[in-house]
Amino acid sequence: MARISVKVAPQKRQTRLVSCEGGVFKIEISASPTEGKANDELIRFLSKKTGVPLSRISIVSGAGSRKKLIELKGSSPDIGEILKKSMEEMS
Repeated sequence: MARISVKVAPQKRQTRLVSCEGGVFKIEISASPTEGKANDELIRFLSKKTGVPLSRISIVSGAGSRKKLIELKGSSPDIGEILKKSMEEMS
């Protein structure tokens, strides 16, 4: 199990990982924050980037906030490194 902190910016042009500062991943989300659409998009994005199934990713805290704590069950504790590597590959 791994936990990561994220700060989301909803209603952007595309969903993408922007940066990692102080252990917090900044992710732009294309969906709007209404009716949980941005949260759903965030979970889909993290699943795609990490290979962790959707059902194994949950928002532990911050579901109604831009700052969230995400839990990835059954994943490597190095999930943060996987996301950082993904970010570097996009550059």
